[in-house]
Amino acid sequence: MGMGSLRTPYLITYNLAQLLGWSAVICQTAVALARTGSPGSVYAAAGPAVRLCQGLAVLETVHISAGVVKGSVALSFLQWFGRFNVLFLVLHSIPELWAHWALPVMFLSWALADVVRYLWYALSLAGSPPPLLTWLRYTMFIALYPLGILLGEMPLYAAGLPYLRERRLYSLALPNALNFSFDYHRACQAALSAILPLSGTYLYLYLLRQRRKRLSSGAGGKRA
Repeated sequence: MGMGSLRTPYLITYNLAQLLGWSAVICQTAVALARTGSPGSVYAAAGPAVRLCQGLAVLETVHISAGVVKGSVALSFLQWFGRFNVLFLVLHSIPELWAHWALPVMFLSWALADVVRYLWYALSLAGSPPPLLTWLRYTMFIALYPLGILLGEMPLYAAGLPYLRERRLYSLALPNALNFSFDYHRACQAALSAILPLSGTYLYLYLLRQRRKRLSSGAGGKRA
């Protein structure tokens, strides 16, 4: 069996695995909030699944790089790294943020968008997704994308800045053998004040263009 014949089963398996993972995130977050009424329980319940799903999502950039699916390597990596940075380098590294109200907002906005997205991809690869699912795939982001950034990622960045400055997390001071310095706190300040708003706006406008193109043509899609 050649690599070409394995492509579709592999991509369907990958998308279904992500679908199950993000579905678990929704259930774990909802149950944690229902039981305690506090965002402080959400990270312990859903954090491992979010980290696993988002960590594995780097494969989507690998898929494009390897020519397995079509797409922009730079755009795919930008989307992945944006989540990776706030999830692993900020949120996971600062336990004080685990009780922040923005955490379940971010988790649920990511998960709701990705459940629909991965289901749509899997069904597209298997045949043709239902029109309603296509509409949801290219409509739900209108609310969920800004919700995840404005009420999820940005508040967590802002709340994490004092800890990043105090603890010098992921920073490198001179003098050192590399003769190079890096201030991660300032990098996150830049991300919060300029990079995230600009990149978020660019990606949002890109998604709106994709929505107009997809819904006006009614075409299916087969990318991962």
